[in-house]
Amino acid sequence: MESNLLRRILAAIVLVPSVVASVLWLPHAWFAGAAALFMAVGSWEWAGLSGRASTMQRVAYTALTLILMLWLSLHLRHPGALLAACAVGVAWWVVALIRVVSAQRGSGAMSPEALWLHWVLGWLVVVPAFCALVLLHGIEAPGRWWILLLLAFVWSADIGAYFAGRRFGRRRLASRLSPGKSWEGVLGGTAACLAIGLGVALGMGEASPSRWTIPVLAVGVALVSVLGDLLESLVKRQAGVKDSGAFIPGHGGVLDRIDSLCAAAPCFALAVIGLVGTRMLR
Repeated sequence: MESNLLRRILAAIVLVPSVVASVLWLPHAWFAGAAALFMAVGSWEWAGLSGRASTMQRVAYTALTLILMLWLSLHLRHPGALLAACAVGVAWWVVALIRVVSAQRGSGAMSPEALWLHWVLGWLVVVPAFCALVLLHGIEAPGRWWILLLLAFVWSADIGAYFAGRRFGRRRLASRLSPGKSWEGVLGGTAACLAIGLGVALGMGEASPSRWTIPVLAVGVALVSVLGDLLESLVKRQAGVKDSGAFIPGHGGVLDRIDSLCAAAPCFALAVIGLVGTRMLR
């Protein structure tokens, strides 16, 4: 356990500064390309979780996903189109919640879907999240900081859940899907996320009338991110694997790291646009 934790920490030391630098300093088009490439790696792993896709099919699916995201970033420049893509993502995660609850209760299927359906569901997971990141990055000056805030929320929720679950975890959150997750972990992750939100709100000062919406966003992200984690756990359980891949030492695959982000990003983007308005979009 300690050696795995050490690998997770070392990987984070390398990855986190790289992600932060990409968000802050890459031009918008380059950021969209980098985000599309990272999500495409996740789609490669998603295709593998079907358990039936050949290598050539996985390559074709990954390439098609990458092309789709790059096309969207080039042609859906109007904020309304990106907002619509985020709304589709939010609707999908409502459906995903029903699927997860049904599977946990034993009333939902635990066998893999048809290959074409599995691929479509993969697009619903990664593409709206990509559109949400592009949308946030396109907001004038504060846009990049909104992305960093989203990442801080997702990461703090994951870290808080990990340590609270290890120390206090007793009551299983979804024993059929992910026996290692507990309600205490959810509370710990939410508390860590809320602490970040309160700190940001206090740091914004009295000049920002909407600053106390930040802690509300923090709690929302913490709760929605759990859904992304549980859905991937369901898909991995269907495939009979522990991790989506081995791309990141100590963390598993890329999909294991972005599952929470994929669920939270579309919801967060819609909430932020509700706060700042589309007038601030480039």
